Amino acid sequence: MADHAKSQTSSCCDDHNHDHTPHSTATDPVCGMSVKLNAGKPSLTYQGEEYHFCNPKCHHKFEADPYFYLSGAKEKKGKGSAKKMPNIHVRWT
Repeated sequence: MADHAKSQTSSCCDDHNHDHTPHSTATDPVCGMSVKLNAGKPSLTYQGEEYHFCNPKCHHKFEADPYFYLSGAKEKKGKGSAKKMPNIHVRWT
């Protein structure tokens, strides 16, 4: 009986190791798509915050003008809107 109780309380991972948590995701700040983390997608650190992108095109748009994408603006006013911002570190995950 004790062996039966032990088998009910043991997890499926007693003899192997894998993650049971759902895949973590982030939202691409450029297009709004859900991005699976640790899946080789581009990311960028801006002012100490990590941002993840669905593809290199969204990454490049954000890198060129992070203020626009974080400000909540809906439209760009022209080429003069891009601002050079410090503290940008690009990293591919």
